Amino acid sequence: MGTRRFFQVTGRVMFALLVVVWIAFIVMVLAACAPEQPLAEKGVHHVPGFEWRVVDRGELQAAYERYGMKTPHRARLEGFVGQTDDGRWVVYTTAPYRVDDQVATTLGHEVMHIVLGEYHD
Repeated sequence: MGTRRFFQVTGRVMFALLVVVWIAFIVMVLAACAPEQPLAEKGVHHVPGFEWRVVDRGELQAAYERYGMKTPHRARLEGFVGQTDDGRWVVYTTAPYRVDDQVATTLGHEVMHIVLGEYHD
């Protein structure tokens, strides 16, 4: 293959690659601009009573497994919500240190599960 032919083929490949990259970029920008759908409808939502159990990390993992759940590989369990046999809601977390730390955020996340149910993808 001559040098001229090599550059013609390489040029076509590079042009095709640039087109693919440009299309991918446009798709990502459009996806980022799409409005997110709220998890909860506008209005009043009643939060059923629940028990909050503050436990250490070992107790958290043990309770999670008692509810028949397994932590995904390399995931760190921060908290979870379950129901007792008589239907009471129970939220398990470790102890919070600030009102805006990971535990406090997890508590809010788990309470949203009580109100909204399962909303993970």
